[in-house]
Amino acid sequence: MTLTPPMIQFDVVIIGGGPAGCAAGLTLLKKEGVSVAIVEADDYSNYRIGESLSPGCRSLLDYLDIWQEFSQTNSLKSFSSNAVWGDDKCQSLDYLFTLHGSGWQIDRRAFDQLLADKFSQRGGEIYQGERINKISKQDGCWHIATKNQTAFLAKKIIDASGRSSPIAKKLGGERIKCDQLVGIASICDYEGVVESAILVEACSYGWWYTAPLPNQKIITVLMADSDTISQLQLSKKEIWDKELHKMPHMLQRLNGATNFTEPKVFPAFSSYLRVPYGENWIAVGDAAASYDPLSSSGIPHALGSGIRGALATLGEIDSSEENKLEKSKLYQKSLRTDFQQYFNTRGEYYSRVARWPDSSFWQRRNTSIELAADQALQYIGMQDQSIKKKSVKEKSTEERGIPKTFLPRARVLELIEQLQEGGAGITAVDAVIKFQQKRPEESEQNIILTLQELLQENFIKKVA
Repeated sequence: MTLTPPMIQFDVVIIGGGPAGCAAGLTLLKKEGVSVAIVEADDYSNYRIGESLSPGCRSLLDYLDIWQEFSQTNSLKSFSSNAVWGDDKCQSLDYLFTLHGSGWQIDRRAFDQLLADKFSQRGGEIYQGERINKISKQDGCWHIATKNQTAFLAKKIIDASGRSSPIAKKLGGERIKCDQLVGIASICDYEGVVESAILVEACSYGWWYTAPLPNQKIITVLMADSDTISQLQLSKKEIWDKELHKMPHMLQRLNGATNFTEPKVFPAFSSYLRVPYGENWIAVGDAAASYDPLSSSGIPHALGSGIRGALATLGEIDSSEENKLEKSKLYQKSLRTDFQQYFNTRGEYYSRVARWPDSSFWQRRNTSIELAADQALQYIGMQDQSIKKKSVKEKSTEERGIPKTFLPRARVLELIEQLQEGGAGITAVDAVIKFQQKRPEESEQNIILTLQELLQENFIKKVA
């Protein structure tokens, strides 16, 4: 006979104990009488990627009432970042003239542990080493079970589970991926004076960065697209090291570095949840929207969205039934505004690199599109157009040769066949939606860009 474990009841259960989850928890605890738990899969012993705090983070740390504690840690002040980007010269971007002063290079394990400790000290409950197994809703409350058979009952859920957002997926959230960026990181020891500035250096297949860490450590990371990493086997230590030795500025910075750890692969793609909330749940941090590490916005976004998501949750606790989701809708609007601004800035930075015109990495990022399918299609003049396969009598599509696009050749053929099935033509929006339903692994953006290229190459045509 299997006994059902007793349920531990909370007003809010936060799934994920990183900066976003802890910021949400600390914000919720500002309201007297709200019971909050964080369910974290890790125990904060493994090193975590994301080691830069921009100057603007001070106001967020002030709001969370942890600035004093953070200022006493061994975090390294950083007054600038250096980049070898548009050309082979190294240029500096200073923080000195910002209103907030310096940024910081942090030990992520220590930083996340500090946030978690403060959450516990202020009355929150944190459950470490607990992975979510099942979530269901009964009688207006969430039933949450972990693989360790710990069971929770919650009025609200905050999903802070990261880029993969498994919780949001389970709850019906739809993630839009903008690229396939992946990072490969290694940490090493360093003797001597460590330069405080981050160094970024572009290459034909992506870019590298290195940043100092507390305790005489340095992190070095290669950023590239997943298909390139697979093709070139860049995650193998010997190949990763070989490519690093082709980067002159990185090598100069790392002179004297020893004991590189085995490279660790982590997701770094830009993405967002189309709707980051539902009845009695909301997503924060990378689970709601994830940013390219080039922006150095990961932790600021995590802290800020955690705070705003928690405030939306508190607002809904106090709201009448008819206005229940208004705070979440406002939260979504602010997220989308932030992401649009970030996406535009990201495009601007990537557009400065034109050294490798044949590189798929830079081609993908130098093509400007908007966020949603209807906006993107409007941008390239296709929103109100019906499209279909162009009739080519002399040669079959296969014989003509498919142009290089943002989708694999087999998928391009499927897309062209789908357009032919439309007969008199299918609207561009419907074409994108229909194909993504058939191939959900392909991003909306890549389908749109492929349609654009097929039009340019005369494989498909607009229907008058």
